[in-house]
Amino acid sequence: MALVIGDVHGKINKVKAFLAYKPEEKHIFTGDYVNSFIQPDEIIYETLKTVIESGAELVLGNHDIHYLDGSPFRCSGYRQHMAKSLNQIFEAFIARFAPCVVEDGFVITHGGVSKGLGNSLLKTTSVADILRIINEEWAEFIKYRNSHYPKESRIFYIPRSRGGSNGYGGIFWADYRDGTLYPIRQLFGHSKTPKGVLQIAGGQWALGCDDDIYECFNTTTQEVEVFGEQPRDAA
Repeated sequence: MALVIGDVHGKINKVKAFLAYKPEEKHIFTGDYVNSFIQPDEIIYETLKTVIESGAELVLGNHDIHYLDGSPFRCSGYRQHMAKSLNQIFEAFIARFAPCVVEDGFVITHGGVSKGLGNSLLKTTSVADILRIINEEWAEFIKYRNSHYPKESRIFYIPRSRGGSNGYGGIFWADYRDGTLYPIRQLFGHSKTPKGVLQIAGGQWALGCDDDIYECFNTTTQEVEVFGEQPRDAA
């Protein structure tokens, strides 16, 4: 069993409330710990420190990856004056982060597994094989990123709807509003939802992006749970 939450973007009160909720259970974040158009630098640092020091599993988001060495993209919200220090933090704790995790048969990524990525790269609906393929692609990136990354992996593809040139998005950039997702059970953040956690199809859930709704998804009961109160978040 795990409790899974979407993007937090420096919302430290939301992070603390989530970690305090059912602390005996596994907690999973789907990425985008940093970058915010409203949170001050010190809150961004505190948020990142809090998740790294927690016992939660940490999936990487596109707003985290663009501070890594060899990142294949840079997206909105990039804080140039914090870039060096955030790079140092992410690189020092790179082993704490993963491109994808699996829990109770759910594939959990930042942006979701698009139909295009599934049909072109994964070519399987086996959760174990999907996790293996994504981890292999990630390992290839980590190995070659500072010398000669041989090709841009499809897991990094940015769709045209998100300002890229690709016909579909990779796991850090897919947007459930663009089209059909790959037919597997999956959880993801990255894209805004009308209100809170949203069920897309029978086994596919959008966890929301940078909102003030304190909701998470329970992978065992397959229910949405509210944690803490709905407070005014930190400035």
